[in-house]
Amino acid sequence: MDNNLIKIENLVDIDIQNSIESFITSTSFRWYYSPGTIVVQELDDESKKFVIVDGINPPQFVHTVVKDSKQNSEFFNLIQPIIENLADNLKTDIEIIRVKFNFLLQNVDSTYHYPHTDTDIIDSNIKTMIYYVNESDGDTYIFDKLSPLINNTVSIKETVSPKKGSAIIFDASTLHSGSSPVHYPTRIVLNVVFKILN
Repeated sequence: MDNNLIKIENLVDIDIQNSIESFITSTSFRWYYSPGTIVVQELDDESKKFVIVDGINPPQFVHTVVKDSKQNSEFFNLIQPIIENLADNLKTDIEIIRVKFNFLLQNVDSTYHYPHTDTDIIDSNIKTMIYYVNESDGDTYIFDKLSPLINNTVSIKETVSPKKGSAIIFDASTLHSGSSPVHYPTRIVLNVVFKILN
């Protein structure tokens, strides 16, 4: 698998797409408030080198299903079909490092959020998948590969518009960011950080 952006349409069947969206937007699913998409003040000095304070940093709601390769939520079975289909699509075994739902509310500002990486380990086998849970706007921005350790400026390499049920995959050390929905009330994604094992 190379460094190029991989796009997958309908990662899971429409019934599963609808079931996941319906459940996580119900009152049975717990969301936790985060004061920003990146909470810079909670990062250690090394991790701060992988975030560029540029753009906007709105609050969001999160639900972490897997943290540090350990299950962190009773709802792991909800995302199991996504994980299985991810491995099937890549035709490889994977190790899950982190799985987190991110829930953004509508905003008048469509500026991209703080560019960041999903790991501070440079390893081409560690990937990020962003799965789009609902129909929304709020593009995902993929930036050039210049490391913030060298240069704190970025150029936009590509943008991807959300489409329910679709997913994108890229190196977890790639600078990227989301943006808030302007035309839809919510933007919900599942962020999966994983390692390719073979």
